Amino acid sequence: MAVQNNDWMLLVEDDVVFSVLFCRYWKVRSPEVEVVVVRTLLEFRALMAGCETPPRLVVMDQNLPDGNGHEAVSVLSVPHCCWSAQESPGVQVKPQGKEQFHESIERLVRAAGIITS
Repeated sequence: MAVQNNDWMLLVEDDVVFSVLFCRYWKVRSPEVEVVVVRTLLEFRALMAGCETPPRLVVMDQNLPDGNGHEAVSVLSVPHCCWSAQESPGVQVKPQGKEQFHESIERLVRAAGIITS
């Protein structure tokens, strides 16, 4: 998968419904920042190894089909967060409901320095 834009973020999420909701919200929130979605750690590692420009932000699900996202994201030198349906140390709880979803993404935007209109 090729990244088309130098201003991009990466969502590593195997839940298709959550990915679609995240991308829809992001497209309205910050249309100039491309969201690239991968569903496994294997895809994540391949994309990161082949990208010329690192993402501005990586949002990683903890429980992926092929491993622990928290372990993979902890070695990144770009802004990142890891979330899961279950609370655990160093992992944010995945937002539930529209209001919590919006608040969570706004925190990510600020943490990564992606401040747009």
